[in-house]
Amino acid sequence: MMNAQQEIEMAQMARLQKEAVRNMAKALWRPIASAPKDRTIDIAAKHWNPRTDKFEMARFTDCKWFVPDPMTKREPHFYGVAADWRPVYWMEIPDVPIPWEGACDL
Repeated sequence: MMNAQQEIEMAQMARLQKEAVRNMAKALWRPIASAPKDRTIDIAAKHWNPRTDKFEMARFTDCKWFVPDPMTKREPHFYGVAADWRPVYWMEIPDVPIPWEGACDL
């Protein structure tokens, strides 16, 4: 059975671990201006929701830079991001997780 001091230390450790994971995730996302145009990436995009009066963020996976035919008069954009969403961050597509011992084979 843990005493009060041990419980406090465990709670602090859990908080620090969550903060470290959050910081690592932030480090993976880069500004959209630096996004590569030669490969598939994941994109974080935002859009205004008038019902909630707030911006929403969403992740769009497997996006690729697309330059349309000049005759269409459409702007180049990331294919895979919904039309009313604005890309703000990008990241490389993450690797498939490595199974741990005891996990079922896929």
